[in-house]
Amino acid sequence: MKRRSVVGIPQRHFQTSALPVEARFEIWRDRMGAMFDIDTIDGRRDLRVDVRSFNLGGMIFSNMEVDPFVFERSARKVRADMLDHVMLRFDAPAHAGQKPRMLTMDLGQPLERAPISTRNLSVILPRATMAGLVRQPERLHGQFVEGGSITLLYEYLRALSTSIGSIDAGQVSGILSATEGLIAACVGGLQGGPAKARAAGKATALMRARRHVEAHLADPALNPEGIAGACSISRSSLYRLFADHGGVAGYVQERRLVRAFAMLSNPSNTSTIAMTAHRCGFSSDAYFSRAFKQRFGCSPSELRADALSGARAHRLGERNQAMADNVFKAWVSGLSG
Repeated sequence: MKRRSVVGIPQRHFQTSALPVEARFEIWRDRMGAMFDIDTIDGRRDLRVDVRSFNLGGMIFSNMEVDPFVFERSARKVRADMLDHVMLRFDAPAHAGQKPRMLTMDLGQPLERAPISTRNLSVILPRATMAGLVRQPERLHGQFVEGGSITLLYEYLRALSTSIGSIDAGQVSGILSATEGLIAACVGGLQGGPAKARAAGKATALMRARRHVEAHLADPALNPEGIAGACSISRSSLYRLFADHGGVAGYVQERRLVRAFAMLSNPSNTSTIAMTAHRCGFSSDAYFSRAFKQRFGCSPSELRADALSGARAHRLGERNQAMADNVFKAWVSGLSG
């Protein structure tokens, strides 16, 4: 695992060529476990993977070249990680004459087992951002679209993948705006069928409740009554919405801990651990430290020291690969919409 900053843009570069052959698949599976379950197609364990990811603040952009494998996002994983994002994956043409195609993945819904393209580009956006660009994006979940405007969007992202390493930090805002504008123009108007529409009602209500929670994480008084009132639903309806997401209290604590992880792993953040705890809605420093260590396997002070030293990813190595992957998940969870 390599980690460095390119002109101020946080980057992660993962490749299996530097890993022991017998450990390549397992390490890649652990890394992908942040969002998906994966398996080999032919039983090979010496999987070739080369993926670069860039955190643009409001979007994560990745360029991947891999040997074939299959992936899925189970209902169990959706309940466990409670991600509220949309991923657009663009598969490169496999041969001359073939068009690039786009797969939309709503990370708040399960996705059936499917093979992955050996060369692909992907964009991860907060649901709130995507909903502002595309009408009811959850209706596009699991659909492949190709040709026309999708080819235009793919070619733009392909060009971005070759130049992003030289982009100055001051240009990031413009890149985000341009990319979001193209997504709105090229993907807007694509809709799912009736089956998708029937599933959208609950997803919309849950999204509204999640947005309220996200906006009020710093408030120690955040509670089910307040959330239900703000969303104009009954408490019993609220409890049903979060029944598969660890309950209301469990969801709120998870979001607070993930936000704290993102803050503490950011070297430019000057907040103390106590300030971070309070800004994430924890009224007890001791309780925050216990909950944090139970969730992430390290104390807040250990994570903070690693972030400030700038050596976290280098020191973790294979032995603590799962902890290194928490950084990528924190990227996703910390995206601003």
